[in-house]
Amino acid sequence: MQKQTKGSILLLLCAMIWGAAFVAQSEGMQYVGPFTMGATRFFLAGLVLLPVIAVLDRKGWSQNRAVTQSDKKKQLLAGVICGVLLFAATTLQQFGLLDTTVGKSGFVTALYIVFVPILGALMGRRAGLKVWLCALAAGCICCVSAPAFRFQAAIC
Repeated sequence: MQKQTKGSILLLLCAMIWGAAFVAQSEGMQYVGPFTMGATRFFLAGLVLLPVIAVLDRKGWSQNRAVTQSDKKKQLLAGVICGVLLFAATTLQQFGLLDTTVGKSGFVTALYIVFVPILGALMGRRAGLKVWLCALAAGCICCVSAPAFRFQAAIC
């Protein structure tokens, strides 16, 4: 199988899993609250990652060099920051699913395609022309499809 075909299939699989996750979250919210849902998701993800980390460490694929104490502190700080931001984002999304449909939630979440290059530019990162064209195309698609969601306020 060619690399491009394999990559396309994996991308399609990823999109299918991502889309199905919204439905599973919405259904799960009928039985538990947002914090319980988030805690369960992260606990299960941690359980899945533990064997992966063990295998990577055993095979020597996780590090190209020895890790110093300074590296460990930086990694811990970065992990805490990422964890707090991920917790906030997923919790807000779970609360949002209490009051809206899965489609609207997925639509709003997919807007990261538009916002990431903009936030990157504000932080001094340069994005290539392809990134800006893709963000512009995604923004146009969002503006065209937004009326179908019947938002109370105009977003474009």
